[in-house]
Amino acid sequence: MGHVRQMGHVDVPPAKAFALAVDAKRGPEWNNSIVEVKDAGGMLDTVGANYVAILKLGGRRLETRWQVTKVEKP
Repeated sequence: MGHVRQMGHVDVPPAKAFALAVDAKRGPEWNNSIVEVKDAGGMLDTVGANYVAILKLGGRRLETRWQVTKVEKP
């Protein structure tokens, strides 16, 4: 299994960016590779939280499962 570490910078207060990032259902609003989110049981602010994202990469749809392994709250 592969691992992805995602980092970025936006010009908003850290608490506002964190609130958006931990809501998996809002992923398509800020990540243009995500076309659909499934199985998001809740917020992604705890280790073990997970969801399925349908990505469109290179013209192909890929179903990916994501799981939180570390959380650093602002």
